[in-house]
Amino acid sequence: MRKSSRGVLVLGWLSVCLAAGVSAQPVLSDVVVARPSVGLTALLPEGATRSSFQMAGRGVDKITFPDMAAIVNLTEVSLTEAKTLPEVADSIVRELLSSVSALDVDPNKPLENTPGIGNAKGRLLSREMREINGWPAEVFYLQLASVGGGEDAAYGYAVFMPTGNTVARFELQTTAGDLARAKPYFEAMVNSTRIEDPDLAAAQRALGVESGVAFFRSLTPEDVEAVIKRMGDDWHAERFYQPSETGSDRDAVELGYRLTRYAVGKLEDLKEPSERRGSSPEDRQKGYLVFQKARILNGDQMIDVDAGYFVTPDRSQESWTIRQAVRSVKAPKAPATGVVVETGVRNRSDLTISRVAGGGPVQTIRPAIEGSGYISRAEVLLLPYLLMHKDAPGEYRFYGFNQSFDRVAMREDAVEAPTAERNNWRYTSRASDSSPAQVATFDSKMALVRAERADEQVWEPMSLRTLLDLWKQKGLPVN
Repeated sequence: MRKSSRGVLVLGWLSVCLAAGVSAQPVLSDVVVARPSVGLTALLPEGATRSSFQMAGRGVDKITFPDMAAIVNLTEVSLTEAKTLPEVADSIVRELLSSVSALDVDPNKPLENTPGIGNAKGRLLSREMREINGWPAEVFYLQLASVGGGEDAAYGYAVFMPTGNTVARFELQTTAGDLARAKPYFEAMVNSTRIEDPDLAAAQRALGVESGVAFFRSLTPEDVEAVIKRMGDDWHAERFYQPSETGSDRDAVELGYRLTRYAVGKLEDLKEPSERRGSSPEDRQKGYLVFQKARILNGDQMIDVDAGYFVTPDRSQESWTIRQAVRSVKAPKAPATGVVVETGVRNRSDLTISRVAGGGPVQTIRPAIEGSGYISRAEVLLLPYLLMHKDAPGEYRFYGFNQSFDRVAMREDAVEAPTAERNNWRYTSRASDSSPAQVATFDSKMALVRAERADEQVWEPMSLRTLLDLWKQKGLPVN
């Protein structure tokens, strides 16, 4: 439930910006950044960009403001002990000030809600409790001395509590010199924040899971096989790249590529041909398979992935194998380093995953599968085609294994059918509540047209020959 807000104290952000010579609030774009697990959404300022990453097992949205040294991290955390919103803000202030010098404040007493709290190397610039679109928030700014003796660092925070044990946090990181310019962007985004009622959000998630369960109950083996037959036996190639401002392929930044193939076959098809001799009856189980080969560029390294996913027609059993190897872009034929092999085996709700890195020990994890709505990894890759095949637009929720977290997490998938104004299907997916959305469009024949990530990176179909020629022209390794 929402907590009542306290009175607004300290100087408002507008007066600070005016004093610094900043005359106008930035214009907000229509780009939404969201934390679905807590029902939070906010709008990005014009010119801001967004990317996502994992930190300490949590998804983090990183927003970069234009033409300044300033980023904002947006995340949420679950509290291990009960705290009020002011107490959460107190702990952040203490932690930051204590990181640069001893904080001369009684840790057992609340911090005063006024600027001036600080120590020899850091100080609280301002702090206030606000109500933002019906939700109380602690908004405060600090300045800390540089550890290396350079320009002081500056931080801004906006902290919400969507539930009694969950904190949603905007964290601005910039320099003292850029704070005056970054602050209006930060404030504009924070003031656009909206939070859905947690009970309503939970009800919507439950409804999505029910829709997902009903959809898979409606599928027949003939439906799945029809989709796989439509995809054909060939490998489907997709280019992964960062588009250029000119729109030219020559100026775009190549990030990787992947090949995907769908098949009806046997479990033993996941194995190398030399490993299939003397296969067991279990290996000869029939089912649906998805194979992927990918090469991803990461600085001076390239990551090669060879994966295969299998699920039985009754959906009760699945298996997968993923082989990953890291090589140098400058020496692509040199022996691979960072070789990791992962295998997954599921029998109903019993899932076991084994992972071996190099010659190291086997790491085994057994993620819990609770309740209904679980979807296999092969089905995740088939899902948009199955939904289009059944002409089933709508919003769905599923549980699936998420490799980023090494656990079963809720994912969200939504399909929009073509309209009179838009001839294409639109498929929006999130691998977890904290993951950014990817939006893909498919033509009337269910062929992928384009898939755009939140960080503006793109997957796009391209013939394998054209793709390899493009990489060769740019001097990128294709062998």
